[in-house]
Amino acid sequence: MAEDKRVSMEEARKDDMKHRRQDYAVIVLGLILVGIAKVVA
Repeated sequence: MAEDKRVSMEEARKDDMKHRRQDYAVIVLGLILVGIAKVVA
């Protein structure tokens, strides 16, 4: 029982990392777009 809980925690952590990486990519893209807009404007 405890083993199952630990495995699901590992899976949850992996999913969390995946989502965090996606969020980070979106933020970086946003900053790049803002930078380009400022240069062009």
